[in-house]
Amino acid sequence: MKTAYFEEIRNGKKKSTAYLEHIVKGGESNKYLKYDLMNNFQTVYFELARLELLNRGMETGPIHLPYIRQSLYRVNERLDCGDFVIPAFLTILYRYRDSSLLTEELLQGLEDAVLNFKYWIDEPGVDIHLPCYFTENHQVLFHSIEYLAGQLYRDRIFTNNGENGEWHREHGRTYLKRWLTWRKRFGFSEWLSNGYYAEDMLGLLILSQLAEEEEIRSQAKGLIELLFFDIAVHSLKGNFCATNGRMYNAPTMNPDFSSANAMAAEQWGKGYVDGGLEPAAILLAV
Repeated sequence: MKTAYFEEIRNGKKKSTAYLEHIVKGGESNKYLKYDLMNNFQTVYFELARLELLNRGMETGPIHLPYIRQSLYRVNERLDCGDFVIPAFLTILYRYRDSSLLTEELLQGLEDAVLNFKYWIDEPGVDIHLPCYFTENHQVLFHSIEYLAGQLYRDRIFTNNGENGEWHREHGRTYLKRWLTWRKRFGFSEWLSNGYYAEDMLGLLILSQLAEEEEIRSQAKGLIELLFFDIAVHSLKGNFCATNGRMYNAPTMNPDFSSANAMAAEQWGKGYVDGGLEPAAILLAV
C-alpha cells in the first residue's frame, strides 16, 4: 500500500490516470511487470495504457511495437487465449485509429488479425494448438469480440469463414445475449474467481463502451457493477480472498497477486497494483 499510486490519488489525481502512469513507469522499475513484458502475450495492453495517456496529452515516449507484435503473434497463430488479446485490438481500432500515434502498417496488422480470426468453435479451420472456447470467461470474450468486430466491419468479409461483418455481428449477438441472460438468472459458474472475474471484465468493458445497442451496453454495465460488488464484499484489507469457483496457486497463496486486486485499487483506491501486467485494470482505466 506504500506505492506512489496511492499517494497520487490521495493528492487528488484521477485514479485512472494515476494507474495508467503507474503501469507505464513500472515498465522500467517493477520487477514483476518487467518479467511479464518479456514473457506475457498480453503486452499490447501495456501499449494501450501508453496510447491512452498520449491521447490525454501526456508524454510517455514512443509506442513500443514489439509489445504489440507479441500479442499479434498469439492471435495470428490461433494459440489458446488469443481472445484475451483482441479486446485491446478492438479498443485501439475504435478509439485511436484516426490519431497520428500509430502507423498505417500497424493498424493494418491489427485489422487483419481481427478479420482473419476464428470466432467460435463452429467455424471452419483446424485448431492445432487447441484453444479453449467453452469455459465461462472464454464464452463472453469470444462472443463480445465477434459482435464488436462485426459491428465495426459490417460490410467486410471475414476470411476464416467467408461471411461478412453483419453476419458475425448477429452470430456473436445471439450467443452473447444468451450468456448475459444466464449470468443474470444463474450467476457465475466461475464464482468469485480471483482470476477469471478479470477475464469476464475484459469482454464486459468493451461491450459497455463500444456496443451500439443500448440494451447490450446496459446489461454489460449491470454485470460490471455486480462483479465489483462481489469483489467489494468479499475483500479483506484490499485482498479479494473468498472461496473461488476457479483459482490458481499463485494468487491463492499470495492474494496480492489476484487480478481482481488491481481492478479494486483502480476503482476505489484500495488493493495492490504492483503484481505485474493486469489487462482488465488497464482496460478499466482506459
